[in-house]
Amino acid sequence: MNAKRRGVLKNIEKALHVELEKLRDVLEEEETVLDNIPENLWGTDRYTNCEDAIESVEDSINSVEEAMETINYVVNL
Repeated sequence: MNAKRRGVLKNIEKALHVELEKLRDVLEEEETVLDNIPENLWGTDRYTNCEDAIESVEDSINSVEEAMETINYVVNL
């Protein structure tokens, strides 16, 4: 791989890092919401939806991290 394409990949990795931090912020906010749902609302649709959102954001974070690792691997070949 030439230097130009490596540079493009490095820029993509940097952009993904910025977006990863945004995802982590969203996750933290959603976890705070879940933690503050009153006990009498546990098991409701609201609670379940919040749990589902957390799981989906966690999956997204994992996917972005994997993409970054793959890009880093390719850049360093």
